[in-house]
Amino acid sequence: EEHFRALIEHASDLVLILGARGRIEYASPSLARLLGHRPAEWLGVELARLVHPADAGALGESLGAAPLQPIELRLRHAQGEWHVLEGTVADLRRNPAVGGLVLN
Repeated sequence: EEHFRALIEHASDLVLILGARGRIEYASPSLARLLGHRPAEWLGVELARLVHPADAGALGESLGAAPLQPIELRLRHAQGEWHVLEGTVADLRRNPAVGGLVLN
């Protein structure tokens, strides 16, 4: 566990774990570097509230799709501009170690 935590905590990619109703349960430290937000600022917030309004449909489709789906979203940097991020969504809700959707 310590090994994998160190990998995630020091990765350059953003990792989010979404729990019930799409609320962020985990945001990796890379959030600060990529978007200027401290991870604690996003905990408990619905991801849908953070994406560009035009991307809400794509978010819903990706979160309700097959086990691993590509996703492209615009998220607002702390300084106000929108940044396009692309990655994948993995459904690990049935995995007791994770218990959520993982966006990377």
